[in-house]
Amino acid sequence: MMNFNIYNSLMLAGAIQGIAFTVVVLLSKKYRSESNFYLLALIAVFSFNILEYYSIDTGLISRNTFYRYLYIPVANLVPVFLYFYTLKLIYPEKKITAKQKFLYFPFIFWFVALFVYKILAIFYPEIFPKNYSVLETILYFHELNCSLFIIFMSLYALRKVAKFEKSKKKDQNSRTKPELLWLKFFLFSIFILLFAFFIYAAYCDVKQIEPEFYFLWIAMAIEIYFFGHIGIYKFGINEEREQIRQYALSTKNPIDKVKVSDTLNKNIPEFVKFIVEDKNYMDSSLTLEKTADNLNLSPSYLSRIINQEMGITFTDFVNKKRVEEAASYITNPEFSKYTLVAIGLEAGFNSKSAFNASFKKFTGKTPGEFRKELFNKVD
Repeated sequence: MMNFNIYNSLMLAGAIQGIAFTVVVLLSKKYRSESNFYLLALIAVFSFNILEYYSIDTGLISRNTFYRYLYIPVANLVPVFLYFYTLKLIYPEKKITAKQKFLYFPFIFWFVALFVYKILAIFYPEIFPKNYSVLETILYFHELNCSLFIIFMSLYALRKVAKFEKSKKKDQNSRTKPELLWLKFFLFSIFILLFAFFIYAAYCDVKQIEPEFYFLWIAMAIEIYFFGHIGIYKFGINEEREQIRQYALSTKNPIDKVKVSDTLNKNIPEFVKFIVEDKNYMDSSLTLEKTADNLNLSPSYLSRIINQEMGITFTDFVNKKRVEEAASYITNPEFSKYTLVAIGLEAGFNSKSAFNASFKKFTGKTPGEFRKELFNKVD
C-alpha cells in the first residue's frame, strides 16, 4: 500500500516540475545551447533520481524489485553535468575535451558493476543473494562517495569561474561580461549543502542510526530548480545582449557624434572622443580613474575641467550617453521584444536599478514607462 506524507508530496512535485521544465526549455529554439543542454541534463537526472526514491518511499515499488531491477546510479552524473554546465557557460567556444569526459567513468563503472551483479544474482543466487539489503548497503556507500564527488566538482567549478573572472578583468576590450555572482552562489551553496549532508551521514554511521534524507532531497530540488530558472533567464539576457552588440558594431549611431566647441579646454575633445566616439560609455566598469589614466591626466584635474567646461559631472555625462544608447534600442522595432534588463546592461549600466534610476533622471520616465508610452503612440 502506498504511503504518502508531506515529504513524498514535495518530492513528487519537485520531480514533475523538473521534468516539465526540461521538456519546455528543450522545445524552445531560443534557449538551445550546449550550456543549457548540460543544465537541463542536470535537472533531468536529479528529477529522475528523486522519482527513483519516491517510488520506494511510497511503496509504489518494493525495495527488492527496485534495487534488483530498476535502480540506475544516475547520481554520479550530477557533478559531471554541473561542471560541464559551468565550463560551457563561461567558455562557450571551447569543446569538452576527451580528458574531461573521463569524469563519466564513475557512472559507467557503477552502472556496469550493478548490471553484472544483478545478472549474476539471477543465475547464481547461492553466491549472490537476491535479498536487496546487500545491494542497498553497497549503494549507501556509493551515494556517500557520490556526495564527495559533487563537493569536489562544485569547488573545482568555483575555481574555474574565479579564474575566468580574473582573466576578464584584464581584458579591457571585453565589455559584454556575463554576470556570474548567481552561479558562484549556486556552486557554493551546493558545496555547503552536500558537505553538511556528508557530515550528517558520517555522524549517523558512527551512532548507528538511520539517517533521514528527505531534507537533502527537498533542499537539493529547490536549489537546482531555482537556479535552473535563473540560469535559463540569464542565458536569454546574454543572448539578447549579444544580438544588440552585433547591431551596435555594425550600425553607426547618431548619438556617437558630439560637437565640441573650439573654445573649450584642449583635453575635452579627447575626453569626448574616448567616451562617446570610442563607445567606452558602454563599458560598465568605466571609472573616472580609468578614463583619466587613458588620457594621461590626473582624475581630479579631469573631473574639474569636465565640470567647468561642460557644466556636468563625469558620472552624469557617461550615464546620459548610456540612457541615449538604451533609448535608441527601445525605440528600435527590432528590439521591441527584448528585455529591458538586456538593453540596460548592454548600454553600459551594471544593474537594473542603476539603469532605471538614470533613465528616469534624464527622461522623466522609467524604461518600462518609456516603452509603454512609445507602443501606445504606435497603436
